[in-house]
This record gives sequence, structure tokens and C-alpha cells, in this order.
Amino acid sequence: ASVVDPNQDDNEVALSVTLTEEELAYDHVTADMYNDQYSVGAESTLGAGSVFSIGAEDVLTGISVGWGAVDGQMITLQVYKWDAATMTVGDLVLDTDVEQGTETGQITYTFAPRQLTPGDYLAVVYFMGYQLVCDLSNDGILYVVSGNVINTQVGLGYPAIRMIFGEGIAVAKDVAITDIPSPAIEGLFADNEPIVISVANNGYEAA
Repeated sequence: ASVVDPNQDDNEVALSVTLTEEELAYDHVTADMYNDQYSVGAESTLGAGSVFSIGAEDVLTGISVGWGAVDGQMITLQVYKWDAATMTVGDLVLDTDVEQGTETGQITYTFAPRQLTPGDYLAVVYFMGYQLVCDLSNDGILYVVSGNVINTQVGLGYPAIRMIFGEGIAVAKDVAITDIPSPAIEGLFADNEPIVISVANNGYEAA
């Protein structure tokens, strides 16, 4: 015979998520929190991130970051596929350097569209200084990335890192040249000198 649990109130764990047609966010940062009081960071470069669960295929067009202080530095944005069971990253979906800008608040950085399949993703911003806003919620998690090591930090709440979705078309294969280290721009060029180029894959399939 089946047994009915008399207390149904303890069977669920609530997770508050802000979801619009364009933005996915777990933080609850409000307009009055973009200041030094809510800013976290480090004197050296810090990788801070948040994990996002995508329920349906969508097109990622930007990452929004909340700053309580700025100095116009270059920041790095990365998005990885995420394995929650092993706390490890998978394929690198995005890796781009952008100028932070000179304004505090929730700033959106756009890039070539990336096709995301259903699953979990870790979005990370690399920066220096005490500048990233967190909501200081009791249940929030901040992922701290240092090389291949990823740790979770509690007590600071969720960071103001949000995924932005749009209507762009993500191409399967889109390779862009980022650097030509050889031959040198200046000096003599030998006939047998190899040509070396560095590329970035902006597509969602392996190049």
C-alpha cells in the first residue's frame, strides 16, 4: 500500500532564478548595491564565476557583469561546459578579452553568438582588484577559478554575473586569426621560414 507523506513542506529545495527572454541570473543584486560595500576581489588576478543550468538550446550573445568599482582594465570572459558531479569543466565555449569600461553597474559585454545545448555551464570573469559585486545572500555560491583548480566560496552570495541570450545565428565553424607570431613584421624574411598563425574558434563545433 502506498503511504502519503503527511509533511509535504520539507520535500523541495527552492532556488530563486531571474529569467527573462534575454537574461538568466541567480544573483539578487539591486541598484543600490553597485558600490565598494558589496564588491569582492583580490590584489592579483581573480577568476570568479557562477554556474548556469540551460534547459533548452539557446544562443548566448553576451555576459553581464556587475561592478561596484572600475578602473578600465582589460578583463577576460570565459564560459565552460560544467560537470556538477565532479566539479570540473569540460569544453571551452568562450574565451575573450574585453575592456572593462569606466562605469559601475551591470555592464553587458557582447560577442559572436555561441550555440548552447541543454546542460550546465560555468561563466567566469577574470579581473584585478575588489570590484565584482556579490549579493551577500546566505545561499549563494561564488566559484573561484585559479588555473585548473576550482573552489566554491560561501558567505559572499551570488556574484552579479549573468548570461545574455539573443537572436543571433551561431555558426558551426568560425575560425578567426588572432595573431601571426611568425614571420616577424620587421627584419629579414627567410625563404624557408615557417608561417605560424594563432586562431580562435568562434563556432560551436571543433574547427
